[in-house]
Amino acid sequence: AGVPARWQSGLYVAPDSVGPHDWAEFYTPQTGWLNADVSFGSSARRMGEEWRRRHYFGNLDPWRMVANDRFQAEFVPAFDGMREDPYDNQMGEASVDGRGCRKREMLRKVELIEMLEVPFSD
Repeated sequence: AGVPARWQSGLYVAPDSVGPHDWAEFYTPQTGWLNADVSFGSSARRMGEEWRRRHYFGNLDPWRMVANDRFQAEFVPAFDGMREDPYDNQMGEASVDGRGCRKREMLRKVELIEMLEVPFSD
């Protein structure tokens, strides 16, 4: 459609939920880069919440932690093995003896330990 767009991924971190999530950004000359979360927007549409669907086209909730801005980005230092998640690495990876570890070989836990309000200032 000729609209500049890019992919973004990271974690959705809310008081009751933590997990990997992807969303999009698109550019308009009038506003610059805006966010669009089609999965959250589509679920709002299915639930009949048009106000929420419209919110997720141009806005995001405050519960995002950006982890990636490039799809299949190389690691620095270089990763020495086949990657478990070569696309966006939202959950972390490890290598041992020159080979990448599979999910079943790693113990991973994503947990919200503390959430603090950051005071707004100009």
